[in-house]
Amino acid sequence: MGKRKLSSLGSRVTAGCYVLCGPTDRFHGVDWYLAKVLLVAGDEIVTEHNPPSGGYVCRQIESTDRVIAIGSISHLSAFKERARKLMEGESKKIRDAESALGRARSEAAQLLAELIAEGQLDRIEQHPDHFELSA
Repeated sequence: MGKRKLSSLGSRVTAGCYVLCGPTDRFHGVDWYLAKVLLVAGDEIVTEHNPPSGGYVCRQIESTDRVIAIGSISHLSAFKERARKLMEGESKKIRDAESALGRARSEAAQLLAELIAEGQLDRIEQHPDHFELSA
């Protein structure tokens, strides 16, 4: 699969167009969002979008480097959906690894809590390299 240079899109962004923005180094469904460009100022754009959770309209400044695609709302929605489907297997691997990491952290926290409760951390053994400073 050929690598497309995304930075070339920034020069084609104009006020009033719709863009798909987000990080270009990863894909999770919430990482990419559809926005309308309100203003272009050099390598930065001001976008307006509704967050996926609803609520108030968000306006933010983005770098043109974060523009993934330019087009109509229907085109960009289809683009994002195709990416989601194509990345489904990789996204599942990431979610599974994050879940495993979360379980490992929980187990480590539980072990530490047990050690504290048993008083095992209260026992300080004299280490040959350890010395105390006296006043």
